[in-house]
Amino acid sequence: MIKRKYLIIFTIIIISILTLNSISAVENSSNWKNEKVGNVNFKIPPQYENGELVNKNYYTVKNMFVFSIRYINSTSFLESSYGDDANSENTIYIKNKNIKGHNSSIIYQKQNIDGVRYNTTYIYFPIKDEIYCISYDNKNLTPEIEEMIKNTAKQTISDDKFYSKLTHAKLSYADSQKEENYDDDDYYYSSSYNKHNRYHNLAGYYLAYRVGRLSRYY
Repeated sequence: MIKRKYLIIFTIIIISILTLNSISAVENSSNWKNEKVGNVNFKIPPQYENGELVNKNYYTVKNMFVFSIRYINSTSFLESSYGDDANSENTIYIKNKNIKGHNSSIIYQKQNIDGVRYNTTYIYFPIKDEIYCISYDNKNLTPEIEEMIKNTAKQTISDDKFYSKLTHAKLSYADSQKEENYDDDDYYYSSSYNKHNRYHNLAGYYLAYRVGRLSRYY
């Protein structure tokens, strides 16, 4: 009975040590690569450090479905990025979560692009009063991504203002798509109407031509 008790205690100690080592390995990000995107110096986890700074506002590994950091530097960009993601048919869920003192909207998507399957998570969150997006190929919020967000400056934008901007972007994008679809439908019906008129005009011209020819013989 005593041996069993010591075995349980020993097992608990081992599990605790392994857990602490795992946590310290993730949280020890002081030697991670620094990359400036937009106005922020991000600490990049080792598995994403061999990426490319496409421009000053966009860092990526292969593509945004594998890993990316984007500075959402305008209302129109927020609408075309967050609005598109939030309204996409590939979106499985959207949830709000506080990550290390930052409000965030997490969007998870499953999609197949050119035969490659991606399970991409998009995290939109504020740094000071600006909005950034980190995306990566994993359906879970990983410790490395949490650590990245933790290492950024705290948000100064209010919760309400941040989520209000996201809601506005989502609704504006949806409205723009409705208008675009309406314009496409309007063009289709307009084209069909014009084709219909052209057909009848041609038929009229042909009939007049035939009548004219027949009238020469009668």
